[in-house]
Amino acid sequence: VQDIQISEMVLALDEMCSNLMIHSHQCNPDDLFEIHIYVQKGNPVIFELIDDGTVFDINQFSEPELGNLVNEKRKGGLGIRLVKSIMDKIEYQSQSGKNVCRLIKHVTFK
Repeated sequence: VQDIQISEMVLALDEMCSNLMIHSHQCNPDDLFEIHIYVQKGNPVIFELIDDGTVFDINQFSEPELGNLVNEKRKGGLGIRLVKSIMDKIEYQSQSGKNVCRLIKHVTFK
């Protein structure tokens, strides 16, 4: 795995955690969520974010055009575009009353 790939995955995970805290949990410091990280040579790296907040499926969100963001001087909307460009796949599912967001990245281990 190259350093740049690691930095990109950390950035995507940070963005998703921030969105989860802000949008699904309204910045409530008493709310908790779990992060599971699966790393196994020969398989993609998988990050699972597990919580019981409001589901915000970024696959269903249509990102604003970059030109519109610049013209409207909006600060939001870039994080989703960033996560989608970094990760290879993003999955959502409900499991035992919890929301599971799975970020998947194919990497080559050295």
